[in-house]
Amino acid sequence: MNDLIKNINLENNICITGLTFELNIFYVLEKFRLSTENVLVVTNSLYEANQIYNNLLTYTSDVLLFPMDDFLTSVALAISPDLKMKRLETIQSLNSNSKKIVITNLMGYLKYLPKKDEANNYINKIIVNDKIKREDIIETLEKLGYKRESLVTSTGEYAVRGYIIDVFIIDAEHPYRIEMFGDEIDNIRIFNENTQISITKINEISLYPFSELETEDKVSLYEYMNNPLVIYYNFDQIKAGYKKLTQEIFDYNISMNQDSNKKYKYLEPDIFAGGDLLWKGEILVSAPELVIEVLSFTTAKYDRTEKMDLYKAIGVKEYILVSQDGSIELYNLESNDYKDYIKIDNIFKSHYLNITLDFDKIFTLVKNKFN
Repeated sequence: MNDLIKNINLENNICITGLTFELNIFYVLEKFRLSTENVLVVTNSLYEANQIYNNLLTYTSDVLLFPMDDFLTSVALAISPDLKMKRLETIQSLNSNSKKIVITNLMGYLKYLPKKDEANNYINKIIVNDKIKREDIIETLEKLGYKRESLVTSTGEYAVRGYIIDVFIIDAEHPYRIEMFGDEIDNIRIFNENTQISITKINEISLYPFSELETEDKVSLYEYMNNPLVIYYNFDQIKAGYKKLTQEIFDYNISMNQDSNKKYKYLEPDIFAGGDLLWKGEILVSAPELVIEVLSFTTAKYDRTEKMDLYKAIGVKEYILVSQDGSIELYNLESNDYKDYIKIDNIFKSHYLNITLDFDKIFTLVKNKFN
């Protein structure tokens, strides 16, 4: 088995086929072992994500699951509390300095997250001898999504009895009891939620959000993981799943009388042309053959990484990036992948469409965009 793993090429931008499920697991493990970065594994379905996660878990504890329901209506109408809990635990674990393997399905890959530095602002430390008002702690717990109960028995709950506050934070084995003397933290204890008996004293705790935060600036899971190595499990299925998802998004918004341009993670090309192009509202339902993106300081990284991967997934044959300095890069889709780019001049003739582009006009658009 080890000899087989050694013979697998672990370079980026390649497609590996013919491996058994078990060899796919070993490939991910070996990629993780050799890398200094996080590894993100993307599947089409939640079932596949769970299957890979459970198998990897038998070999390493450095694997996390970021699950989203596969059905759009479930996301919009009734978020599964179990899946939400698992996502919150994964986000908390990603705040550590150690590298991780994260397994997610397509819906999880496309989900927006708060920027890490903004999310960390919501983490509150409670330290013995600190001065803080009881009402401020209660207000913080409410903002973080904790539910007030008469007695704490489950994660995400808190209870108040006079100047004693019990709270069961996410990913904790047992709840915590904060005992106050006026506006001062007198003691913090871990206690058994079944017997209510104290287990041990501690000096501080961190209150983590129990709800999925909404912030003004949003990032993808890819960005939250600091540009990890990405492994797509069964790329053709992911591609087909994305096309199906965009149609579901449009159909759902229409059925709910919502604006069809409501964003989940839709692609919005700056310029596009040709092929089986179908737009409903501002949602890209099927792929054009040619897409042009104008790079800016804030979008360049996204256009070159995650957005490029999504265009690849839906089958955009010619992907062109136009920089503000006038350089033009062409990426051709070959064997489901974009190869090394080709620099092109101001006049470009498409290999797939009967069109010729004058990039002097494109540069005029760039000036209009940034001035």
